[in-house]
Amino acid sequence: MENMLKLRGLAAMMLVGLMFFASTSSTNAAEFVQSEKFQTNIIEEVNLSLAGDEYLDDSITPFGFYLHKDVDVPSAQTYATYNDVPITYYYESYSGGYWYKGRINLYKSEQLTNGTWRGYYRGTVSAWVE
Repeated sequence: MENMLKLRGLAAMMLVGLMFFASTSSTNAAEFVQSEKFQTNIIEEVNLSLAGDEYLDDSITPFGFYLHKDVDVPSAQTYATYNDVPITYYYESYSGGYWYKGRINLYKSEQLTNGTWRGYYRGTVSAWVE
């Protein structure tokens, strides 16, 4: 009798599990179909945009990115007093076919033997690539 009750309980739990699985699997199948359709629509829109139909003005380039470069440089000029040394320094350099530009921050300054001051700057500059 005790074994019979255990079997009934086990059968009831299996039935509940089967019903749960059946309800979730049908929901997942519907969600999969819906999301597959959604992804297809997105791909079609992107392909239309890439064809260039929407970019009538040649100055608009949909493709481009920044390259970044870490720099650590002394200022090109010297300053009469410590207070004249700027906190940020505009830096640009040509490297690898691109102009890297940006403002970098003062991390140290030193007095030179002739009494003038020079700042040393660190930071990240960037170049736009089309």
